[in-house]
Amino acid sequence: MLNKLYLLSLTAIALQTLSFDANAATSDRKSYPGSYCVEYGDTTSEAWYDSVARLRNDATGSNTFVCGAMLDHGAAKDIAVSVYDANLFSGQSVSCLALTRSQSGGTGYYTQTVSSQNGTTTLNLGSLSYKPSKGYHLIRCSVPGKYNGNRSGINSYYIREYD
Repeated sequence: MLNKLYLLSLTAIALQTLSFDANAATSDRKSYPGSYCVEYGDTTSEAWYDSVARLRNDATGSNTFVCGAMLDHGAAKDIAVSVYDANLFSGQSVSCLALTRSQSGGTGYYTQTVSSQNGTTTLNLGSLSYKPSKGYHLIRCSVPGKYNGNRSGINSYYIREYD
């Protein structure tokens, strides 16, 4: 009797696992903190990370930050970046683009969006249809420098992949 109960419970666990995997095969969403982004093309790091893992530009001028994301499921169908723009009143804004690259360096299509309001906003970058067998997603943001002591930056980003 004990063996039958044991087998039944193992079967139930296996069925739950299989149904979970089947659901996961349709879409996959990953969220990343802004602290996963790094400064690009500057010899002096002016990235400033706060206590809740957001990235801020500590420089007086604009900097470019690159944020990587795993490509493990399919084409990126929904890409968004939460940014904080402290500089819109100075005529500058945060702008981001998304792209997918193959392991050998080939670049897929990209999409770009510019912030249009001061404060925290979400930049919806749309989707990318390029799906290499081995590769990764990138988000590249141009972040203006400090304005009246306030730092603009990247709060977080997410990518949803679909088969």
